Amino acid sequence: MNEEKEREKIRDVIQTWMRATREGNLEQILSLMAEGVVYLRTGEPPMRGRDAFAATTRAAFGKVRIEGKSEIREIQIAEGYA
Repeated sequence: MNEEKEREKIRDVIQTWMRATREGNLEQILSLMAEGVVYLRTGEPPMRGRDAFAATTRAAFGKVRIEGKSEIREIQIAEGYA
Protein backbone atom coordinates (compact mmCIF):
# COMPACT_ATOMS: atom_id res chain seq x y z
CA MET A 1 0.00 0.00 0.00
CA ASN A 2 1.29 3.44 -0.91
CA GLU A 3 0.38 5.46 2.18
CA GLU A 4 0.73 8.84 0.47
CA LYS A 5 -1.74 7.79 -2.24
CA GLU A 6 -4.13 6.61 0.48
CA ARG A 7 -3.79 9.93 2.31
CA GLU A 8 -4.57 11.75 -0.93
CA LYS A 9 -7.71 9.64 -1.40
CA ILE A 10 -8.84 10.63 2.09
CA ARG A 11 -8.21 14.30 1.32
CA ASP A 12 -10.23 13.94 -1.90
CA VAL A 13 -13.18 12.43 -0.03
CA ILE A 14 -13.14 15.29 2.47
CA GLN A 15 -13.02 17.89 -0.33
CA THR A 16 -15.88 16.13 -2.12
CA TRP A 17 -17.93 16.07 1.10
CA MET A 18 -17.32 19.76 1.76
CA ARG A 19 -18.21 20.74 -1.82
CA ALA A 20 -21.35 18.57 -1.87
CA THR A 21 -22.46 20.07 1.45
CA ARG A 22 -21.90 23.61 0.20
CA GLU A 23 -23.86 22.81 -2.98
CA GLY A 24 -26.66 20.99 -1.14
CA ASN A 25 -25.95 17.77 -3.04
CA LEU A 26 -27.36 15.27 -0.56
CA GLU A 27 -27.11 12.28 -2.90
CA GLN A 28 -23.37 12.77 -3.26
CA ILE A 29 -22.96 13.15 0.50
CA LEU A 30 -24.92 9.94 1.10
CA SER A 31 -22.73 8.08 -1.40
CA LEU A 32 -19.73 8.84 0.81
CA MET A 33 -21.08 7.20 3.97
CA ALA A 34 -21.77 3.63 5.03
CA GLU A 35 -25.35 2.48 5.59
CA GLY A 36 -24.67 2.02 9.31
CA VAL A 37 -23.07 5.42 9.86
CA VAL A 38 -23.34 6.94 13.32
CA TYR A 39 -23.27 10.73 13.09
CA LEU A 40 -22.43 12.57 16.32
CA ARG A 41 -23.87 16.02 16.98
CA THR A 42 -23.13 18.30 19.89
CA GLY A 43 -25.87 18.21 22.51
CA GLU A 44 -27.98 15.72 20.53
CA PRO A 45 -28.30 11.94 20.63
CA PRO A 46 -26.34 10.04 17.96
CA MET A 47 -27.98 9.94 14.54
CA ARG A 48 -27.89 6.31 13.42
CA GLY A 49 -27.98 5.25 9.79
CA ARG A 50 -27.81 6.91 6.41
CA ASP A 51 -31.61 7.27 6.22
CA ALA A 52 -31.73 9.23 9.48
CA PHE A 53 -28.95 11.51 8.23
CA ALA A 54 -30.80 12.03 4.93
CA ALA A 55 -34.10 12.87 6.63
CA THR A 56 -32.49 15.37 9.00
CA THR A 57 -30.46 16.96 6.22
CA ARG A 58 -33.44 17.24 3.85
CA ALA A 59 -35.38 19.03 6.58
CA ALA A 60 -32.53 21.53 7.01
CA PHE A 61 -31.89 22.27 3.31
CA GLY A 62 -33.58 25.48 2.30
CA LYS A 63 -33.65 26.69 5.90
CA VAL A 64 -29.93 26.86 6.57
CA ARG A 65 -26.82 27.16 4.47
CA ILE A 66 -23.93 24.96 5.48
CA GLU A 67 -20.45 26.01 4.49
CA GLY A 68 -17.59 24.53 6.43
CA LYS A 69 -13.86 24.56 6.24
CA SER A 70 -11.57 21.58 6.69
CA GLU A 71 -8.05 21.71 8.03
CA ILE A 72 -6.34 18.33 7.93
CA ARG A 73 -3.43 18.28 10.31
CA GLU A 74 -2.51 14.63 10.27
CA ILE A 75 -3.63 11.38 8.66
CA GLN A 76 -2.39 8.11 10.11
CA ILE A 77 -3.01 4.79 8.42
CA ALA A 78 -2.69 1.53 10.34
CA GLU A 79 -3.88 -1.93 9.29
CA GLY A 80 -6.36 -0.62 6.72
CA TYR A 81 -7.86 2.10 8.95
CA ALA A 82 -7.22 5.81 8.75
